[in-house]
Amino acid sequence: MNFAAIAGLWAGLLALPVIALYILKIKRHRREVPYLRLWQDLVADQMFTTLFQRLQRWLSLLLQLLILACLVGALAVLTLSDSFLREDSVVLVVDCGASMNGREKNARDSRSRFEAAVAAAREMVEGRSAEDEMAVVAAGAQPEVLQGFSRSTLRLREACDALRVAPASSDLRAAHRLAKDLLADKKHPRIVLFTDAAGGAAAALADEDPNVRWRRVGETVANVGIVRFQARRNHGLGTDYLLLVVKNFASEPQACRVEIGFEGSTKRVLPLELAADAEFQETIPLTLPEGGFAKAEIVHDKSADGSDGFDGLALDDVAYAAVPTARLYRVLLIAPPDAEAPFKAALAAMGTLVDREGSQAMSLAAFAANAEDTAAKFDLVLVVNQQVESLPSRGCFLSINALPGGLPAKALGVETKPELQEAEANHPLARFLEPKSMRPSAARPLDLSSGTPFLSSKAGPVGVVFQTATRKVVYLGLDVLGDLFFLQVAFPILLRNVFGWVHEQDSELLQPTYRPGEVMRSRFTVADASVEVGWRHEASRQDGKRQVPVAAGSFTFADTGQPGRYWVRTADRDFRTTVNLFDVSESDLRMPEAESTADLDIERAGFLFGRDLWPLLLLVACGLWVLEWALFHRRFTE
Repeated sequence: MNFAAIAGLWAGLLALPVIALYILKIKRHRREVPYLRLWQDLVADQMFTTLFQRLQRWLSLLLQLLILACLVGALAVLTLSDSFLREDSVVLVVDCGASMNGREKNARDSRSRFEAAVAAAREMVEGRSAEDEMAVVAAGAQPEVLQGFSRSTLRLREACDALRVAPASSDLRAAHRLAKDLLADKKHPRIVLFTDAAGGAAAALADEDPNVRWRRVGETVANVGIVRFQARRNHGLGTDYLLLVVKNFASEPQACRVEIGFEGSTKRVLPLELAADAEFQETIPLTLPEGGFAKAEIVHDKSADGSDGFDGLALDDVAYAAVPTARLYRVLLIAPPDAEAPFKAALAAMGTLVDREGSQAMSLAAFAANAEDTAAKFDLVLVVNQQVESLPSRGCFLSINALPGGLPAKALGVETKPELQEAEANHPLARFLEPKSMRPSAARPLDLSSGTPFLSSKAGPVGVVFQTATRKVVYLGLDVLGDLFFLQVAFPILLRNVFGWVHEQDSELLQPTYRPGEVMRSRFTVADASVEVGWRHEASRQDGKRQVPVAAGSFTFADTGQPGRYWVRTADRDFRTTVNLFDVSESDLRMPEAESTADLDIERAGFLFGRDLWPLLLLVACGLWVLEWALFHRRFTE
C-alpha cells in the first residue's frame, strides 16, 4: 500500500462528526396546541434525556456510517490503484526454453516450471485493471508474439493457453528486445518476465531495464547433464573415438552412471561420483567402421522405495553422436616398374583406409591416353617419380618427387640430404608428421607463384598444396624410396592426411551436431535436385522423412525442434547428424539467493472480475443514500 492509499483511509475520521451531528439532531418539531394536558403523558414517554436514549433509533446512524464507509473505501481503492491517472501497457514474456521443462521443486510429483509460469501469467491476466492493456510473448529460440496489445480478457486467456514449452534454448534477451519494440510508443510501459534464473539473464535484464519486472519461477533443483557427446575419426591413427562430457549442476555431490550404447547395444557403463560443480570428461576409443548412432544416457540409481532416482531435467540426460561410416578409398598408382612394389606393399598395409579391390596400378602412358575419365574413377591418383605433362582439370592427385606440368611453380633443382621443417604447423597435411625424423637422400624444392607450403627445407618448400574449385594437388618433392623410415612410418601418416584433406572435409555435409531449432545447411555443393531428410525423435519414438529441394547446390532444413537422430540421403551417400541440447545455461537449474521483483505495481485490480472495486463502492453508497432518504421520509428513521 502506498502513501496515497493511507491518505485515502484518513477520510474515515469523518465518521466522528457524522455521529456528533446525529446526536445533536432535533427529533421533534415545536408545535403550539390549545390544550397540553392530553399530550403530557405521551410526550413524557418520548423525551430523550440520556445519550443512550438518543442512540436507540440506530438505523439512520448505521446507514449514514455505511454510506461514509463506502465513500472512504472508494477513495482508498482509487488512490491505491491509481487507475484514474494511468493506463499501463504490459507485455507478459513467458520463458518457453528447455530449463522450463525442469521441476518446480525438489520433488518427483512437482509440476514443471513452465506450468507454474503459465499459471502465474493467467493470474495476472485475470487480476489486471480494466484500463490496462496486455500483450503475450513466448520466449523460445525465436521470440513470438502470441497476442498483441488487448484489453480483452478472453483473448489474453487464449494466448496463455497457446503457450508451449520447447526442448530448445531460449533467447530471453531477444524476447526483451521484441517486447521493447512493442512498447515503443506507449506512455506507461511494463515488461513482466515469467522465468527461472535463465542463466542469469533474468536478473540482468531486471537490473538493466527499470520497466522490467521478473516473476521468479521455481526453486533450486539438483541436475546432472550431458554437455558434450561427439564422435570423431582419427585419420592419423585410423580409429574412432567418442568424447563425453558430463557436469554436475548442483551444490552437493551426485552419484549416477552413464551408459554408452551403439545401435541398440550397450558398449560401456561408466559409474560417476561427481563433486559439487564438477565436470567429468572421458575419451572412449571405438572401432566402428560401419558407422551409425551412438547414445549416452545418464541413469540415476533407484531410491530406497524403489522409485527412479531424482533428476531436475530429463532433456540433458540423453545425448546422441553420429559416427560416420569408414570410407575405403580407391587409389590409382602411377609409378615406374621398380617403384611399384614398395608402394603397393605400403598401400596394402593400409587395409582399413585403402580399397584393395578398387585400387590398381597403371603406366603413365595408359593414364595420359584418357586422363580425365580415368581420374574420375579414383579417389586419389598417386604419381611417383614420373612427371605428368598436364593434370586433368578435376580430381585429387598426390605427386611424389616430380612436379606435374601446368602448376604455378618452378623446380629449383635437386637438394641433397635436406633438413626438413614444418612450413605451417597447423596445416592438415602436417598433422602427426615429424620432419626432423625424416632423412631423405634428396629433395626437389620449388619456387612458388601460388600454392600453400606445409613442408620445407633450407632451399625452399618441398611439400605444397595447389587447390582450385574442382582439383586438389599435393606435391611432395622428396625421394621417399631412399628413406626406409618414410615408407614405414611417415608415408602412411601423410597418406591419411591427404585423404583427410582432399576428401573428408567435403564428406562432412552436415555439422556433427545441432542444437534444437538450429537450421541445417549443406556445407558443400550438392549435385542432386533434392535430398531426403529423415529423423527419429527418441522421446516420442517418432520417425519421419521429407524431401527437401536443392537450390544452387545447397539446401536448408529447419524442422530440428526435437532432439534425436537425423540423416540426409543423397543419390550416392547417407550423411548422419544429431540434435542435442548441450546448453549449460539451460541445464543449470539453480536459482539465485536474492528474491525476484515479485511485488509489481501493475497488480492493481480487485476481485470483481478483473475490474477496480471503487465504482462498486460508489454504487453501493448511492443505493444506501436512497434507502436512508426513503426511510426518513416514511418516518422510520425520524
